[in-house]
Amino acid sequence: MNPSPDFWGRVWRHGEELARDNVRHGARMRDLDVGWALLCEAFTTSARWPSPPYQDYPTSSPVSDLPDDATWREIMAGYLSGDTSIDTAPDAECKPPLPSAAANTRAEAILALWRGIAPTMGANRRRAITAMAMGVRKSRIIAETGMNHRAMRTLRENTARRVMDEIMKRA
Repeated sequence: MNPSPDFWGRVWRHGEELARDNVRHGARMRDLDVGWALLCEAFTTSARWPSPPYQDYPTSSPVSDLPDDATWREIMAGYLSGDTSIDTAPDAECKPPLPSAAANTRAEAILALWRGIAPTMGANRRRAITAMAMGVRKSRIIAETGMNHRAMRTLRENTARRVMDEIMKRA
């Protein structure tokens, strides 16, 4: 997979949107925040769909690029605002929508960058980055890897910086 420089520009812009949502109010957004947001999205996207369709590739899949059913949050918001009745109240078994083909293509490209960076780290550090990106609680990561908060923050920043450096080389 060798995406064009235009593809990496779109990835960068999407990462800026994601990072803008994740940065604390009033804080300055850095390139590290963009890299980390893209890495988190890539890990969660790849975990949601075992056989993803890709953007700009021929496919014979009957699955469309449209999102799946409404999410639990959307259904609950409709119920609370009075748009739906008690008969259509949300179930506890609603699934999140499947990612789009563009999200899968972006995730695969970012994970390819990650696979180039990961061999230079130890196994505990790779596990810690993967767990942090997937949203695992810090206390659990500390218990499993033996790292402290400062080491986790440094590892996260260094990994995000390396991902952004790889994107900048390709853009």
